[in-house]
Amino acid sequence: MIDGIVQQYLGDNACTDLISARLRESCPSLYSLDDAKCSKANEILQSLRAVTNTAERKRKLADAMKVSIPFGVVLLRTSL
Repeated sequence: MIDGIVQQYLGDNACTDLISARLRESCPSLYSLDDAKCSKANEILQSLRAVTNTAERKRKLADAMKVSIPFGVVLLRTSL
C-alpha cells in the first residue's frame, strides 16, 4: 500500500519529500528513513527520462547515488 502511494506521487510528477515525511511521521515502523531515501532516489532516476543534456543527466545520477549510497559519488567519479 505504501509503495502504491509513493508510486502515485511519482506518476503525478510530484516530489516525494512531502509524502515521505508524512509516512515516516504516521507509520515509522512501516516506512523507514531508508525507504524515504529509496523513494527520493527513484524520483530522481525517473526524472532522467526527460533529460537529454549529458551533463545534467550525470548530475542527476550523482544526486540519486548520493541519496541512496553514501559512497556512490566516489564510485561514480572513478567510473567517469
